[in-house]
Amino acid sequence: MNNNKNMITKFISASVLVLFALTALPTAAFAQTATTTTSTPPFGGGLTAEQLACVKTAVEKRENSLIATLDSFYASMKAAFETRKTELLAAWTITKTVKESKKTHQSARKEAWKTFEQEAKSCGIPATGEPKGSDLSI
Repeated sequence: MNNNKNMITKFISASVLVLFALTALPTAAFAQTATTTTSTPPFGGGLTAEQLACVKTAVEKRENSLIATLDSFYASMKAAFETRKTELLAAWTITKTVKESKKTHQSARKEAWKTFEQEAKSCGIPATGEPKGSDLSI
C-alpha cells in the first residue's frame, strides 16, 4: 500500500514538472525573434564571463538532475507495469488451474465410488446403504 502511495506521489510530481515545462516552453521558444541578434542575454546584460559560465554550469546540473529524475520515474513505472502484467497473467493461470482441479477431483471421486460399488458387489453385498456422494458431507 505504501509503495502505491510513493508511486502515485512520484507520478504526480513528474506530471507537475511536465506541465511546468510545457507552460514555460512557448515563452522560451518565442522570447527571441529571428531579427534580434545580440551577444548579451535578455536579462542582466552586465554579466561577466565567469558569471555566465557559472550559471551555465548550474543550469546543466539542474537539467541533468531533472533528466535523471525522469529516468528513475519512468524506470519505476515500467517495473510496476511489468509486475502488474506478470501478476495478471499468473492470476488467469490460477483460475484455469482451479477449473482443472475441480474437474480432476470430480472425475476421481466418481471413479472412487464406482470402484467401491464393484468391490462391494464382489463381496456379495448388493448395497451398503450409503448414498452415492456421501463423501461430500465430510
